[in-house]
Amino acid sequence: MSKFCPQCGKPISEDAKFCPACGAPARPGSQMQGKADITEPFVLSGSANEEAGPERGIPNDIFRNGYREDRGIKEMFFNAAGRLNRKRYFLRSLVLLPVLLVAMLLIAADESLFMALGIVLYIAAGIPNILLSVRRCHDINHSGWFLLLALLPIGNIIIPLLLLFKKGTDGPNTYGADPLGPYVVICRDASDR
Repeated sequence: MSKFCPQCGKPISEDAKFCPACGAPARPGSQMQGKADITEPFVLSGSANEEAGPERGIPNDIFRNGYREDRGIKEMFFNAAGRLNRKRYFLRSLVLLPVLLVAMLLIAADESLFMALGIVLYIAAGIPNILLSVRRCHDINHSGWFLLLALLPIGNIIIPLLLLFKKGTDGPNTYGADPLGPYVVICRDASDR
């Protein structure tokens, strides 16, 4: 049986004290049959991180590079802190769109009661929409005040397009961790199964 490095898994000579590839000390009696017998890598993605989360003593936040998923309506729509990627921004804006359309129809009505109800509905859906846009600005590493450029004649076309199509900053930025990951690859002991 040949001897393998406990750090990198490369074969080393029987009398070697250090691995020639990585320089790790070769412990006496650390004989392995191969790399696959020692560790089995797996990638956590999506909701799979719950199975290896707090109940195993590892916080879920480390699996998403510190990014924490929004839980509940309040965190999804009434929160200006953190970042929001393109997909979540688009889908959450789609949820608010029917409410805004109904509000605009009510505002266009001749009846003053319907107009008042439409204004209240428009404000109720407009505030979460602004907060979503602020978080999307954070993802492209801009302050929420960046949205004020949408009040300018050309800005009202460019800013919404930027929010919908510009990729967010890779990795953490001034406003928080990357909502897209990277997912952490973890090696676990084969005897863990």
